[in-house]
Amino acid sequence: MKQVTCLMAGALAFWAGVAVSEETRFGPVEIVQMNELERGLSFGGEVYEIPSNPYLAFVEAQYGDWMLLAVSQGGNACAAEYTWAVVSAAGVSFSPVFGTCAELIEISQGNGGVTVEIDSLDAGSGPISYFFDGAMITEEQEPLQGIGWSLGQPGDFWVGQYLFDLFGAAELDATLKAIMDPEMLEIARKNAQLTSPMEVEGDWVVGVACEKLDCDANKVAVAMAMDGSRIVVALREGGDPVGVFGDLGDDEIIPAFEEVLAP
Repeated sequence: MKQVTCLMAGALAFWAGVAVSEETRFGPVEIVQMNELERGLSFGGEVYEIPSNPYLAFVEAQYGDWMLLAVSQGGNACAAEYTWAVVSAAGVSFSPVFGTCAELIEISQGNGGVTVEIDSLDAGSGPISYFFDGAMITEEQEPLQGIGWSLGQPGDFWVGQYLFDLFGAAELDATLKAIMDPEMLEIARKNAQLTSPMEVEGDWVVGVACEKLDCDANKVAVAMAMDGSRIVVALREGGDPVGVFGDLGDDEIIPAFEEVLAP
C-alpha cells in the first residue's frame, strides 16, 4: 500500500473564463479558462491553479465540498487523470494528481472517504483503487476481478462481451497461462484495448481487438467454443503474425483470425 503526499494549494489572483458552477457550503466553484492552454478553478473571487496545469478539466463527481476533477493535457495518449479539490472557508486545496490514464471503473463512498477505482495499464493486473479521506490518497493494487464464468460453461455468455474483460477475468487467468507463455499473454492483454463486442461465428464466439495507439500492427483475436470447452487466441505484433495459441484443429477455420494472421 502506498500513500501519496498530503494536500497542496496554490492560488492566482485573477479571474478568467466562464463555466457552469458547482455549489458547495462555502459558495459556488467553477472551472474556468485561465489562458489558451490551461484551466483553473475559481472560488471566492480567486482563480486557483489546478495541479498539472491541465489543458482540459471538468468535475467528474462531487461529494459535499470535495470535487473529483478529471484533468487532461489533450490528445489521446492519456485520456484523463484525476485530482481532488477540497473547498473550505479558507479556500481550495488539491490532492496530487493520480490515475493510470486508463478507464475509470467506479467511484464509491464509505469508511470516511471516497474510493476511485481505475483500470491498470499493466497487462494481467487488476484495477488500482485510490482512497481519499479529505487529506491523503492511499493507493492499492486490486486483484483480477471475477466475471462469473468458467471454462466448460456455455460459450454464448461471451456474446456481446469484450476482449479486455475476457483477458482480465480471474477465472480465465490459469487457462490463458496454460496455452500461452507469460510474454505472449502479456502482449495479448496489451493488444486487447480497442474492441467491438464478441459475436457468433459458426461454432465459436469471436472477438478481435487492437492496441490503442498501434491498431494496424498489434492485434489479438479470441475464439471461444460455443460449448465453452476451448479458447483459442491469435496474435499479431509489430505488423507480423505471431501465431495461434490453444487447441485449433487443422480443419477448423475462424475467419476473424485471418485479419490478425495476414502476412
